[in-house]
Amino acid sequence: MPPMLPAFTAPDPKPQVVRRNFFVNVLDGTLWVFGITFVSSSTILPVYLSHLTTSAVIIGMIPALELLGWALPQIFTAPIFEGRARMKPYVLSVGFVQRLPYLIIAALIWRSGSLAPDQDEVVLILFLALYTLFAFCGGIVAIPWQEMISRLFPMRQRGRFYAAQRFFGGLLGLAGAFAAGWLLLNVPYPYNFALCFLCAFVLMFFSWVVLTRTIEAPQTHLTHAPQSARAYVKELLDVLRHDRAFAWYLLARGLGYLGWMATAFFAVYAVRAFNLADAQAAVFSALLLVSNAVSNVVWGWLGDKYSQKLVLILSSLAYLAALGLALVASTAFGYYAIFILMGAASAGLMVSDLTLVVEFAPEAKRPMYMGLARGMWGPFIGLSPLLGGLLWAELGYPALIGASLILTLVGTVLTWQRVREPRQSAAPQVWRNAEK
Repeated sequence: MPPMLPAFTAPDPKPQVVRRNFFVNVLDGTLWVFGITFVSSSTILPVYLSHLTTSAVIIGMIPALELLGWALPQIFTAPIFEGRARMKPYVLSVGFVQRLPYLIIAALIWRSGSLAPDQDEVVLILFLALYTLFAFCGGIVAIPWQEMISRLFPMRQRGRFYAAQRFFGGLLGLAGAFAAGWLLLNVPYPYNFALCFLCAFVLMFFSWVVLTRTIEAPQTHLTHAPQSARAYVKELLDVLRHDRAFAWYLLARGLGYLGWMATAFFAVYAVRAFNLADAQAAVFSALLLVSNAVSNVVWGWLGDKYSQKLVLILSSLAYLAALGLALVASTAFGYYAIFILMGAASAGLMVSDLTLVVEFAPEAKRPMYMGLARGMWGPFIGLSPLLGGLLWAELGYPALIGASLILTLVGTVLTWQRVREPRQSAAPQVWRNAEK
């Protein structure tokens, strides 16, 4: 049996502070999503890489790097941040470094316009190195940011908070998608992509400036007690042994992440199969964002009022529908529907994943639970696009879609059958009721 945990109760923030933090952090997320739209890893970046390489595996590395960089560091950084009185200083310092690679990439791509075509390999290597730095900074800052948000807002407001971020980000992101499309269509290559990265950096920098206005009260009731690596690993194993619902949740979502291997290739396939212009990637981004924004309103309300597990299942079904359509779509218009469904699915999965992990964890152990979840998902996330690229290269596009469909279906069934949502469970659970 794992050690008993003391009952910690954080002081409730004042309503006006909660409202201010809600506004500030929603604006931060809105500007971030607005900026990231200019360099979408699902649409625009794969198309850019297709100018530098024909390798489906390398193209698949973009979402792999983004997701693996976000997930993998968290299991190692969790013990560093566990029990810290304040999270904001770490969020700001790492977040600033995270944004810098986009400015450097913009300069790199602009400079590549004066290089000979045989230098594409050098540009590709430098691009991947800088993008890796961006991705792993995101993973390092993820734990303190999520813990800060969990401290700022009570459980029943978190779904609405994440949904509001994505909703307003989607609205502005729609403008960003059209702006990116205009740049890709009217500015010569590669300067069009360089300007997209520059716009992304400027907007993400302003999101960082807004984030500095967050009011975070020190959590003096928490204490940071460093522990050995051996003790930390033992504690992680104890969680997996005793919190079976959480373990099933990790496995189900791991398979779900693996099933997303096809998403990196929808836009590339459509552009190649239907002889579309690069600017069409921005149209796909716009559809993705509109669907994402509208769906977030529904998912946030549904998750807070009823069940995050329900949101997880329904959004997985939306993605299954997108995969089914990808098997039969014979025109570019079919891919419009695919990106609409994918936007709805990604919105629901994002909201439910960000909130469910926190709900499983006792307050004092939230960083550990978040780190364990992302660390366990890391291999699935990292392998997903790379495996997708290999399947497409060796067996063809239908095999890629079929494998994604099967994995997503299995993950959805496991969620339905095996995952017990913490807020709706009356069964005694050691890790959440240790104070009793």
